[in-house]
Amino acid sequence: MSYTPETNSRSYLACLMPHVTALAREAGNAIMEIYGVEGLFVDYKQDKSPVTQADMASHAIILAGLERLTPGWPMLSEESTAISFEERSAW
Repeated sequence: MSYTPETNSRSYLACLMPHVTALAREAGNAIMEIYGVEGLFVDYKQDKSPVTQADMASHAIILAGLERLTPGWPMLSEESTAISFEERSAW
């Protein structure tokens, strides 16, 4: 299923919901698999906040899934690299 940014209705968003829910479940499963392993690796971002393998795995699953569902939509998340305000303000 693929959507375009021009579609912005309640029914459109309702159609997205089962797909987004499935992505959240898939990301949650990946997190739980990683947390089941001893010796979880924790790294730190530039702002000194922690980031784990589980964070990055769930980020990758959600980002890839949203890109398939909504190609052309800009994506920004806590685990993404910084995107300047100038670029984001044009979204």
